[in-house]
Amino acid sequence: MKVLVTGAEGFVGPYLMRALERAGHEVCGTSLDGAVGHRLDLLEEGSVQQVIDELEPDALAHLAAVSAVPAAAKNPQLTWRVNVDGVRSLTSALAAARPDARILFVSSGAVYGSTSGNRPIEEHHATDPGNSYAWSKVAAEAWLKLQILSDRKPAWPRTMIARPFNHIGPGQGPEFALSGFARQIAEGEKTLVESKRSAPISISTGNLEARRDFLDVRDVVSAYVSLLESPTASGVFNICSGESHRVGDLLDRLCALTPHETTVVTSQDRMRACDRDGVLASSARLRQETDWTPTHELSDTLEQILDDWRQRVGSPVGAD
Repeated sequence: MKVLVTGAEGFVGPYLMRALERAGHEVCGTSLDGAVGHRLDLLEEGSVQQVIDELEPDALAHLAAVSAVPAAAKNPQLTWRVNVDGVRSLTSALAAARPDARILFVSSGAVYGSTSGNRPIEEHHATDPGNSYAWSKVAAEAWLKLQILSDRKPAWPRTMIARPFNHIGPGQGPEFALSGFARQIAEGEKTLVESKRSAPISISTGNLEARRDFLDVRDVVSAYVSLLESPTASGVFNICSGESHRVGDLLDRLCALTPHETTVVTSQDRMRACDRDGVLASSARLRQETDWTPTHELSDTLEQILDDWRQRVGSPVGAD
C-alpha cells in the first residue's frame, strides 16, 4: 500500500513513516516547505492537487495541522484555514482522483472537553470543544462525515477519524507539558554542572491538578497503522491508554530521574483559560476492530523523554 503522510516534519510524522515502512508499505511524506518529502501547502489548491496527481496514493494519513493549543489560540483564523479548509481541499482532491483510497484523518481527543465523573469517554459521547484547536477538529470531522453520508458517485473513500489523546515521547516540542518539564530539568542539569554550583532546578509549570490520558507516541502510530491496514475499519476511533494521570504526579516522576533537587513554580503565563480538569477515555472500539494494544510503559517513556532532552541541550547527566 502506498501511503501519503502529511506533516512528515512534525513530532508524530517521522514515527508514523518509520512504522509504516517496517510494516512493508511504501511511504511518501509531505512538509510545508518541502524540507521533508514533498512540498505541500494546504492553503494552496494547486499544491494539493499536484501532490495527489504526482503520488497517486492508496491511502492518506493526514497529520498536518496547527496542533498546539496555545498556537491555535493566538491565530484562530489560520487554525481554521489549515485544520478545516485544508482538510476539505486535500481529501476532496484525493476522493476525486482516488475514490478507492482510504483516509485516516487525525483529529483529537480534545474534541470531547472534560470527562464527567469516572466514566470513560466513548466515541458516541457528545463533543464539547473548549478551545480554537478543538473547535477546528470538530468542524473538520463534521465536514468529513457529511461527505461519507452523501450519495455522490463514486462513493467517498473509506474514512477513519482517529481521536488520539495526549501522546508523548522523545522528540516532542517543549510547548507540550511533559516535554517542556523535561527540557527545564535537562537545562537545569547542564547549568549546574557547568557552573559547578549546587542549587535546586526551578521548573515553571501551569495547572498540575489536571488529569490526562497519556500514551507513548509509538503506541499511537501503531494504532494508525492498524487502522490503515484494517479491511473494514471506518468511523471514529479513540486512541488512548484508558488511564488518567495527574500532571503533577508525572512531573514528580520526572523530577525523581534527576540527581539534583528540584523546585516547582506555578506560572500564570502557563495556565490556560479553558483547561480540562479530567480526561479518561476508552479504546474498546479500536481494540475490537484491530489487534492493537499499547506496549510502552509510561515510566520508560518519561525516562526516554528526559534522556532525549539531555542530548538536545548537551546535559552531561545520564551521558555515557
